[in-house]
Amino acid sequence: AVKRSEADEPPYTIREREMPLEKQRIGLTAASLVGEREVILIDIGSTLLYLIRSLPLEKDITVVTHWLPVVLEMSRRAPSKIIFLGGEVNFGELSVTGGYTEEMLENFNADKLFLGVAGVSPEYGLTDYNTTEVQVKRQMIKCAKKVIVLADHSKFGRVAPLKIANLTSVHQIITDEGITEADRRAVESLGVEVVVAGRPGARGVVAQGTVKQETLSSERRSATELSMQPAEEPLSKRPTNSFSPKVQA
Repeated sequence: AVKRSEADEPPYTIREREMPLEKQRIGLTAASLVGEREVILIDIGSTLLYLIRSLPLEKDITVVTHWLPVVLEMSRRAPSKIIFLGGEVNFGELSVTGGYTEEMLENFNADKLFLGVAGVSPEYGLTDYNTTEVQVKRQMIKCAKKVIVLADHSKFGRVAPLKIANLTSVHQIITDEGITEADRRAVESLGVEVVVAGRPGARGVVAQGTVKQETLSSERRSATELSMQPAEEPLSKRPTNSFSPKVQA
């Protein structure tokens, strides 16, 4: 059944506290897909923070983002390069959007995009709430060699007001063990690989007993007070495949 979402969603500081164990596993699995010297696009989304916190400290990558919390997390992680896109500031999400953001994105050929969404539906595709954020997401999809969606099981069958793209624009979706078999099969029937974090064979997965669920403060944290997660054990390095920003004439 299709689950219609409300017209608005809570800020990421609240969303970050929902299903932290599932999001931690999704982030760890996603981090294992990042290769040495890759250029990756990081979208806005609470699960994306767990990806950043799971990246090995020694990995040399370039991160391109329009979301300030990603910059704050990455600033503690050398030797990675961070490129922060310009644009109009959305203070509710601490992101930047608009025509200037989209224009800057046109200069990049990224290896991978890690995308956050509000809903995943075989019929309605990827959906979200904010018009300007959706425009940035669409441009990010155009700039990436591989599109990877990070979505916990609650996002499947949910439809938010604004469509981002069809599921056929996605190469891979990383989710948690709460996904139903029906949802998984429906998505895979469209040619999208579904990776379940926590199941044997998923990259970056650790035994259930060793995953520590972080203790989340009951107080709302500001972006400058985002806590750092302990670094995960270094993951095996993947083959070098570097892409550089396009040079405009």
